Parts: sequence; structure tokens; C-alpha cells
Amino acid sequence: MAEHIVIYQILILAILIAVGFLAVRTGLISMNIKEGLSQLVFKLTLPLLIFTKISVLRFDKGLLLNSLWYFLLVYLAMLLMLTIAYISVRLFRFKGGETRVFMAHSLFGNIVFLGFPLMDALFPGGKGILYATLYHLVSSTLLWTLGVYLLSRGERLSWRESLRKLWNPNTLAFLTGLFFAFFHIDLPEIFMDTFGKLGSTTIYLSMIYIGILLSVLTPRDFLRYPKVILLSFNKLLLVPVFLMLIVMTLVHFFHIPLTKTAFSVLVLETAMPCMANVVILAKEFGSDDMLAMKNVFVTTLLSIFTLPLVLWVLQTFY
Repeated sequence: MAEHIVIYQILILAILIAVGFLAVRTGLISMNIKEGLSQLVFKLTLPLLIFTKISVLRFDKGLLLNSLWYFLLVYLAMLLMLTIAYISVRLFRFKGGETRVFMAHSLFGNIVFLGFPLMDALFPGGKGILYATLYHLVSSTLLWTLGVYLLSRGERLSWRESLRKLWNPNTLAFLTGLFFAFFHIDLPEIFMDTFGKLGSTTIYLSMIYIGILLSVLTPRDFLRYPKVILLSFNKLLLVPVFLMLIVMTLVHFFHIPLTKTAFSVLVLETAMPCMANVVILAKEFGSDDMLAMKNVFVTTLLSIFTLPLVLWVLQTFY
């Protein structure tokens, strides 16, 4: 049953990519639309998605205390992903835009569209969504700070210029959402409903954008690029397995009060395929968006097999 849920969500992504791909190949839409689509997502729908997801969170003393260990372990997971990515780019001598995209995609996965419904289905009753939301909070913090810095860190950009790129509609949406959440501020329902629905189009527009980019590639373009396979191995298998071993050791020796649900959500979220929005960000900040698109395509395809495997390992050994 759990494996079927994983495959179902990934197939939705694949269908959306195919829509964009076929729309260009059949002449239904022009390739020129991709520039406008990128701007629409980055400056409108994605900020609304961020704001509506974060602003509805409610932080109280009990939740903060009970979630402290989980927060720390999510940062540990991020550090592990970053470390393995750094070793990989040094070992295989990545250069320029390849390095930036590889590092960013090693950190950020499809934790919203794939992760949220998957965690809710596997762990019903609200606990799965709770831990997925906390993971998303940490990931968002790093995406709009470290992630943007990584993707804009070109040879011609100064340190100050790179930092200035952190201030964009998405950063503003994230900070505004946090402000609303901490002070329990609610917008009128009609606004939240409208903004939420418009923001939810991000995943559909992003997948169609990827499909449009895919329309100029052939299967040979993917097969002859081994660095995408390296990223897939690191992100989908190596990091989740290492994280399992590390967290199980910490829980055993330091008696960390981590439930099975929290542990499972933590590991599964790290095993998600690459985040589609990184393709948009790579385009916006001058990194290799074509490589980012290949990463999303290949990791999403392979995750049909790796996510059920990671889930089986979790159920067997924890």
C-alpha cells in the first residue's frame, strides 16, 4: 500500500512533465513561453505558496519544546547532505555552474508536492504532516539563504552582490509568513483561499516548465552525463542510509526521545528526488538550469524504485 502511494505521486509529476514536453513538440505552444513562465513562477506563484504554507503554522511552547530534537536532527541531515555533496564535487572535480547546481540539489528535495501527501498517507492523524511541515520550515530557511547564495555564487559576482540576491519576492514571502505564524495573525479566509490556490499552481507550472526544457533533449543527453547519476545515488540512497545509522546511534547512546514516526519522516524527506523549483532558481540566478532540469528528471524517475526501498529498510530495521 505504501509503495503504491509513492509511485502514484511520482506518476503525477511525470504526467505534468509530459504535458509540457508534448505541448512544445506538437507545436501547441512556443518554446518562447518558458521565459515568461519562469518569471511567473519565481515572482508570483512561488512566493504565494511559501507564504500560505508557513503563515498558518501555530507555534506554542509545547510544540517548540517537543520539536526541538527534531529540528536539530533536520539540521544534522542537511549538514550530512552538504558534506557528502562537497566531498563529491571535490573528488570528481566539478566546475562552475555544475558545482552550484549539484550542491543546491543535494540539499533540497521535492518535500512539498511529493513529501506532504506521502507523509500524510503513510502516517495519518496529523503527525506525518506535523513533522513534514517542520522539515519544510528548516529547508525553506536554508533554501532562501544558503540555497540562493550557492546558485548565485558565480565567478563574476562579488560576495556582497551574492548576498543582495537573497532579497527577492520569495525571501519576503518567507519572512512575512514567519511573522504571521509567530504572532497568530490570520488573513481573511477569502484571501488565504485565493492565495493558497494560486500558490498551489507552482508545482504544475514548474513541471510544465521542465517538460518544455526537456523537449530539446534526447535520451542520450541524460545517459552520457554520469554526474547526474552520482547525484541520484547520493541523494536517493547514500544520504538516507547514512542518516539512519547516525540517528539510530544517537538515539541509542543519548536516549533522544524520537518517535518512530518522526524518525521515518526525517529519513524519507531526505530521500526525496530533487526539488523542481531549483530549476527556476538556477535560471533566475544564472546557474546551469539545464543540468538542474536533468537532475529533477532522473532523480524523480529513479525515486519510483528507491523510495519504496528506503521505506522497506525503515520498516525492517527501526
